[in-house]
Amino acid sequence: MVGYVAVVWTIDCFVGFYLTLPLGLSGFLKRWKLAWWVKWRAGTFRLNYDLHRASGLWLWPLLFIFAWSGVMFNFGPVYYQVMVKLFPSQSIEEQLKTLHPVHETEHPKLTWSQILPICEKLTSEQAELKGFAVVRTLGMGYSEHEGFYSYSFLTQEDPGARTLGSFIQVDGDNGELQLVYTPRILLLGNRIDNWLYSLHWADFHDQFWFRLVVFLLGLAMVGLSVTGIYLWWKKRETRVLINRRAAAS
Repeated sequence: MVGYVAVVWTIDCFVGFYLTLPLGLSGFLKRWKLAWWVKWRAGTFRLNYDLHRASGLWLWPLLFIFAWSGVMFNFGPVYYQVMVKLFPSQSIEEQLKTLHPVHETEHPKLTWSQILPICEKLTSEQAELKGFAVVRTLGMGYSEHEGFYSYSFLTQEDPGARTLGSFIQVDGDNGELQLVYTPRILLLGNRIDNWLYSLHWADFHDQFWFRLVVFLLGLAMVGLSVTGIYLWWKKRETRVLINRRAAAS
């Protein structure tokens, strides 16, 4: 259900943007400029109209980011079908298929204490080879369905600091490197995925000011909803009044 809401929200971003555009090309920029500002001394209806339109325009990039990232989280097939057509990208599963075949095993031959120094060494080698710097280690995990250890770390190019970082995948039986996942070597589409993930969770380089921006955006969305409902209700009242007058005549 949330996925459908995110899709509708994304479409609404473009519809709302289109509705702010003036008709015709004559004096386009001059007339469109009015849509970006609010006439504070106007009447109640015009004030709400200006607030709704102008705030939607100024906040449009952030509104779209959260709408589209919502599609990514909750309606993955739609998101990836669109992104693959627009940007070069490759799923982790596709990358694994080009390297080593995965194998399901609940008990790998290498233990956690044995695999840790292997992962640290492989990470250092890949950092030197591919030109990235490891800021800090995030953690380790094991996938028994694919038979690999995952060693996560943060680089200077990762957009997030808490929710998502770079990682390598190492075979749980022989310690061979299976996959390196870091912004330095990702395709453009995969980089966009990482940015959307981090921005959606207000995790932009662990910056407090961005979390504050996201908080204020939430308040602004409440304002957009209130002004939108008000405008819809007033227009509905006008349509009802016109229909009554037409019926009376």
